[in-house]
Order: sequence, then C-alpha cells, then structure tokens
Amino acid sequence: MFFPQADAYRVLGVEADASPAQIKAHHRLLQHWLHPDRLQGEDDEIFATRVNAAWSQLRSVERRRAYDAGRLHDLANEAAVGAPALGQRAGGEPQAWVMQAPVDGVGRCLRRVGFAAVSLACIGLVVLAMRDMQHVPKSWEQPSAEIGPPVAAEIDGPDVATSGPVPRSASAVLPGTGETVRPLTEVVDDPSAAAGSMPPAAFDAAMDFPAAAEAAPSGAPPVEPLLADVANAGIADAAIPRAMTDATRRWVQPAEPVNPQDIPADGPYAPERQLPDSAEVRARTRVPAMPQIGSGPVQVAAAPDAPEPSPLQMESALRTGEAFVRYMGGVRQASPAIWNSPVIQSSAGQLRQELHDRDSPRFSAPQWRIGRQNAVLVVRYRAKDAAEGRETGELVADLVWREGMWLIVGVGMERLQ
Repeated sequence: MFFPQADAYRVLGVEADASPAQIKAHHRLLQHWLHPDRLQGEDDEIFATRVNAAWSQLRSVERRRAYDAGRLHDLANEAAVGAPALGQRAGGEPQAWVMQAPVDGVGRCLRRVGFAAVSLACIGLVVLAMRDMQHVPKSWEQPSAEIGPPVAAEIDGPDVATSGPVPRSASAVLPGTGETVRPLTEVVDDPSAAAGSMPPAAFDAAMDFPAAAEAAPSGAPPVEPLLADVANAGIADAAIPRAMTDATRRWVQPAEPVNPQDIPADGPYAPERQLPDSAEVRARTRVPAMPQIGSGPVQVAAAPDAPEPSPLQMESALRTGEAFVRYMGGVRQASPAIWNSPVIQSSAGQLRQELHDRDSPRFSAPQWRIGRQNAVLVVRYRAKDAAEGRETGELVADLVWREGMWLIVGVGMERLQ
C-alpha cells in the first residue's frame, strides 16, 4: 500500500474502477488509523500525508479523470523506454547496499556527555560546600588594649596645677582698692562631706535657702505637725525635698501640749469633726423600697435631697419603655435605638428569642423607678412552656440618661413561677 512508486489507487487500497463511495470510505478509515493525535513516529506522519495527497487526486470526477489520463501517459512512456527492474538503476547496474549509521546514536552520545558534565559540576559544588562548612574562619576582631589610668592634660600657662583638684571658687583682689574678697563658702565636689564640718547657717547658705529659714518668724505655725499631716494624708516622702525638711527643722521647736478646749471651734486650725458611725448613717438615711408592679405605671424614687427628674425625662422614659416592650413582644420587630452598646442589643435579642421559644408571651404595663441620671424598668410577662406549663417572670432593664435620652445599659430576666 505504501510502496514508494505506488499510485493513488494503491495508496487508498482500491481498484482503478472503484466507485467514489468506496474511495471515500477507504480514505475515512485510513485517516482514522493515521490520526495526528495517534501518531507513533515519523513514518506514520509521512503515510498520513500520502493518503491525503491520494485522496486529493481522486476526490472528484474531474480530478480522477485528469489523474487517469496522466497515469496512462506515464505507463505508455515506461513501456516504450523500459522500466528498470526492482533494485536496479536506469543504466542496468545493480544498486549497492550501503549501511547508514543510525541517527539516534549521535543524539544518545551527546546526551550522555551532557549528563556526565552536569554530574561532575554537582559533585564539585558538593565538595566545595563541605570544605566551606569544615573551615573555621579566623576572628578579625582584635582584643582591645586595657585602658590605663587617665593622663593629666598639659596646659600651657603660668601657675596652672594639674596634679590636684582645682577649686571652683577662690579669693579675688579688687583692682584699685587692694581689698580681698572671699566667698561665703567654697563649693566642693562632695557636699555631704562638707556638711559635717560646716555650721548649719553656712550649709543653708550654700544650699541656696533664704535667710528667713535661719530664724522662725513670730506667730508662724509649727512645721513639724504640718509635715506629719501631709505624710498621713498619703503624700509620698519624695514629694517634700529633703533639704527643705532639714532646713525647716532647725528652727522648729517641739510643740507644747495644748488643751483641746483652748482651741477655737472656728478657724484655720480647728480640729476636724469626727464622722458619725456607719450604723448611725444608715439609721438617718432611708432609701425607698422598690414599688410593686401593680402600684402604678410610673414611680419616682430618689434620695430626700436629690433633684427629681424633669418632665422631659419622664416623657422620654415612657417612650423608651413602650419601644422596649414592643421589641420584646415581636420576633420580627426591628431593633429600636435605645441600647447603649451592641452587646446589650445582642443580649436583649437572645432574651427575646428565649421568650418566644415559649408559646405567645404576654407583657404587663412597664413599671418605673426614675432618678435624675439612672432609672430601672420592670415588665412582667406570662408565657406557656410546653414542658413545665405556665410560666411567670420579670424583665428588668437598667437605664442611664445620656445626651438627652434614656439608654439601656443592662437587661435581665427573672423567673417567678
């Protein structure tokens, strides 16, 4: 079928007088066999090309007629000249068989050489890495030399001593008068060492305290008791400078015992009043109790001296209570703007879902305890529980007055029955 000198009929596997339908069927079968997706080598691709070329020559009546005419002309020429036998050339000499070197051998050799080169390079890199890991680098940091004692700097100038300490104050001679001016005290590097050898007045002057600290003014209050009161009041000792306490204690004399009856009742030094006992305070202060649920719609409870809520606060409380009851009574009711934070809103939503898990809860009128800044709202509910029967309880909401409206800061539920 795939002989090199085969004609189009032989390539398609049909006779010269085959019908066009048979030629088409053979072409379809050969294409199915030699499909480009199923090719296994270069020969299959060549065969597929030859099949397509044969089909192109015989696909129509006009092309088949032209191909037959050309084929008959070629056969007539070969008969006149004489076709060479198989294996012979046109001159009559037999064709010598020459063994050709396989083409794939060169490719395999090149691949082996490349693989060997890559292997040698990898081995060399591994050897270099191992050698670098075993090598211990030398420390480039040299130990610093020990620091010796400081050397005194040489300063050019007359009468300059560098071996001993230089005083920061010295006597001076005023020009023209010849008088010698000596400072009150010499400032040295260690004032604590000089404090023991200096008199108190000179030490206070060196510490820049006013001269008024040397003698107490007449009629001044004692300082020691004042310092004791400050210490008892919870003020740290560090808040009072140590030098100030030392300076003031020099002229403070010990306080003489004073009879409490001689101290006037009114004045800057009057004794503090003793606070009453806690039991006495509780007896004098009476806090009104929580009103009963059925006592009324709104109850105002406050201390005797506390201001009562304004009418605006009363009206806002009624609106907030109605919105709270409406929200708790309907599962699909939108959340009103009466909550202090999203956490409180989420807690109220959970309580509402827990109530409506029971059968149709009913609510009473809201009961209030209103103050100036705080309020408490109590609402009774009645529901039917499938497991325990009828249930009665209370919803308690804590409110604060903020920015002209009441906001709920806490919600709770208490089961009564």
